[in-house]
Amino acid sequence: MSNFVKELSEYAEIISKLGKVKFLDDKSLSEKLNIGGAPFWEIFSPEICWRHLITASAATSPTSILKLNIKPNYLLIREWLKRKKLKETSCKENVNNNYKGAIIFLGFTPRMYLDVLEPVILKLNKSKKHKIIVLTDKTGMFKEFKKYPNIPGVLFRDIWSFWNEEIESESKSLKKTVSSQLNKIHSEVDVGLFKSFFSDTHGRALSIALKMTFRCYIPLLIEQTAIAKFILKKFSPKIIISPDDSDARTRLYTLLGKETKISSVTIQYGLTGPDGVEWKFLSTNKVAVWGKSSRDELIKHGVNKDKIVITGSPRHDSGTTKDKKSLRILKQKYNINKDKIVILFASTYTDKSHYIFSDPNVLNNMKKSIFDIAILHPNILLLVKPHPVENIAETKA
Repeated sequence: MSNFVKELSEYAEIISKLGKVKFLDDKSLSEKLNIGGAPFWEIFSPEICWRHLITASAATSPTSILKLNIKPNYLLIREWLKRKKLKETSCKENVNNNYKGAIIFLGFTPRMYLDVLEPVILKLNKSKKHKIIVLTDKTGMFKEFKKYPNIPGVLFRDIWSFWNEEIESESKSLKKTVSSQLNKIHSEVDVGLFKSFFSDTHGRALSIALKMTFRCYIPLLIEQTAIAKFILKKFSPKIIISPDDSDARTRLYTLLGKETKISSVTIQYGLTGPDGVEWKFLSTNKVAVWGKSSRDELIKHGVNKDKIVITGSPRHDSGTTKDKKSLRILKQKYNINKDKIVILFASTYTDKSHYIFSDPNVLNNMKKSIFDIAILHPNILLLVKPHPVENIAETKA
């Protein structure tokens, strides 16, 4: 087991145990953070493991620690400005009652929507038996949809287009409750109930990660919680389908759905191996996986085998089942020589916070080797599909 996987596993164990710690009133941290029907600890658990704890562990210099201390205030101000503009400028639409009982797809990340959700939507849409809603988020960290796909019968709505007086009132009330509860939790944490967690190897990183979560990420999700509750109440969806069960925004919907008996499915997007610790916190009723090896890995993560369904991979299968006419049209559109062998390279990246575990030059050299080989063979056309957060200019260089 690599150091990276070992630390991730330790993080997952810490977060799992931490949620069960009892306070003076005999309520656990998880129970105290279940506010207004939203289980915030469960919503953020995987994100704390794979993102915030890793970032905090990698922050060893005074400058990097200072940046993390400043980050919550910066993000709160940035998101407030972004959302203020959205609320003022977005076209307010009424709830389309024709879509009650629809299937809701969580398309908050455009790349995941295109890779995972759209192939499923197109297949379901052929039967014309299902009402389908795709929810998007213009405040997401990835590029937003420039234009929604034109799929007859499918309703695309940005979550901020639902903002109204009812949601605003619910949001204000929830903010007061959450703020009060977080202050109480802080005061009880300070009296030493969590001392054993902060005194071990990962204590410093845990302290930073929790401050980030409590001061920034939970408060930022409150308005989205009010929106999500409104959407689920108005549409009463038949099922919720998510492409990413590690994203707090998608978990918000699947976990709120559980409260009201709405079923949910996660469609596997990427890794399931030992480093995929988010699977230890599965929030959905079912998970659709690529194949037997993925199923076996999820079982190792503690996922009940009855929740796992082998379906294949929409993001890969849809790319290999194009008919000859479609391929000919695509080649003409992009001026691709019909005699060339086309190879698709799905690129990836190394997060800077992972540099403490792996040398980024290993991945960079691998990419360079692939590009060099392709250049040596003029009969090959190499198409590069970058990762959503990859630095494209850096890859091209």
